[in-house]
Amino acid sequence: MNFLYQQRGTGKTSFLIKESARTGYPIAVATPQYAMIVKDKAKYELGIDTIPEPIVASKENCEKAGKYFIDEVGLVLEEILGGHPLLGSMSDDGDFVENYLMKE
Repeated sequence: MNFLYQQRGTGKTSFLIKESARTGYPIAVATPQYAMIVKDKAKYELGIDTIPEPIVASKENCEKAGKYFIDEVGLVLEEILGGHPLLGSMSDDGDFVENYLMKE
């Protein structure tokens, strides 16, 4: 898994929406309300009429989807795990461009 790490308001969700439309993979989000925000952003801000239905992240929904993108990972973790995660780690695969963008 790779991350888009940018400040708020710099286009992360827009990028995921465009990739979702291009690849057919859904976007997993924290809440049903956030799913509506993603759909509205796609249609009204980006002019993308059709994207896969965003899914509310849960073990069952994500397993059913198979491959998916996650918008706002921190919020998703809060919803699934509860509490407020303070720090996390992740291995850097270092191959986002080569193994994702070039192959999809």
